[in-house]
Amino acid sequence: MVRTLAGVLRVPACFGETTMKKFLLLSLLCMQAVAQTPVTPVNSTGAPTSAPVPVVLPPQDTVVAKPAQPAMPWFGVVSADKVRVRSGPGDVHAILRELPKQSPVRVLAREGDWVSVEVPGGLAVYVAISNAGKTYLNEAQIGEGVVMVDDLMIRAEPSTTSPFLGKLNTADRVVIIERKGEFARVLAPAGIKAWIYAAYVSASADQVVAETDFVAAHRKAEEALLKSGEESRALVAREAERRRLAADAEKAFTAFEGEARKPVEQRDSAAVRKALEGARDLVPAGSPQRDKAVQLLGTVDSWDRMRGEIAAAKLRVEEAKKIKSASEAKYARDLAALRKAREEEEARNRLGGAGKPYVETGHLRANIPVIGAVVDSETPWALWQANLRKLLLFSTRYDLNEYNGRLVGIVAGEGPTGEGGRAVRRMEVLKLEILN
Repeated sequence: MVRTLAGVLRVPACFGETTMKKFLLLSLLCMQAVAQTPVTPVNSTGAPTSAPVPVVLPPQDTVVAKPAQPAMPWFGVVSADKVRVRSGPGDVHAILRELPKQSPVRVLAREGDWVSVEVPGGLAVYVAISNAGKTYLNEAQIGEGVVMVDDLMIRAEPSTTSPFLGKLNTADRVVIIERKGEFARVLAPAGIKAWIYAAYVSASADQVVAETDFVAAHRKAEEALLKSGEESRALVAREAERRRLAADAEKAFTAFEGEARKPVEQRDSAAVRKALEGARDLVPAGSPQRDKAVQLLGTVDSWDRMRGEIAAAKLRVEEAKKIKSASEAKYARDLAALRKAREEEEARNRLGGAGKPYVETGHLRANIPVIGAVVDSETPWALWQANLRKLLLFSTRYDLNEYNGRLVGIVAGEGPTGEGGRAVRRMEVLKLEILN
């Protein structure tokens, strides 16, 4: 076998260098195949002496499956301390900041051994304010700036030699944290990506909880970053005041809704108007809350008009009730007088002609005892026509008390006489009839 292989490895001198390399490679492969071929021992007769012995290959490295990552984007934590956040996927890119262990991150994409992430609070980068008398960044108000040129470079350090991370264009707005010479430190726009070595980021098991933790950490870190700068502290104060005014406006809206559920007469429009006027005057112009306050103030004005109209209507109703009551009373009096006059008229009609059966008719009622200067206590009854006394009556045959208030006709009587200086004649009733 050795001699055979030696003969095979003897290379003819006519072979070139490339052919010789191919020939040697083929020879090595043949030797490896021969070495791995199992040999079956045989006896003198040519029969195998035992079962073939299997060839055991050396063990290879075991491949351990990595845990499956959630679909992008996903939330995780930094697994090492002081992990550098860079402006690009590689060690050559600028360091933007360092993260402590267990810092929450939001993984957006992967590129090789690096992942693009969002970090709590965002990134602080630098842009030039001006150069050679030309303004690049104009401060609209303290803590806020407006870009005045196109292609304003964003850098990791306040230096023109620092690698640029991206660019801003005219009318872009930024939050200014502080100034450093001719540069302003600003919050990086959303388009600026941060990169971390993927081995230092591990996915959280519960993505819902991790997202909540990331949002809370982001708000806290962003507020701390803004408070760290001289310029942005004013912005934080303005934002706090804006939130306070917005909260006051919402209280005014809630008060309006509560009063609107009450009857119009019970609504405290004065208190609601005061709260809404505060929201209108203090909330910045252009805010939806200010527009809503103006609209609701118009509604409160309509409440007052409705309340005035209801009060006026109630007065008109009360006045109408009084008029109705007076009219009904007058009607009752007039009807009673009419009935009385009709009864007397009917009685007189029944007496008509020369042969009338009654001496006189009228209502029998009590007499007024004083007649001029004469006190007539002997004659307690009188015959009345309307409010006129016609006769003074007395009788030994009738108990005139039983006819009190009745319409009667005197059929027969003694008299009438006018003695004693009486102004009304006096008659003794001998016979009478009830006419009603």
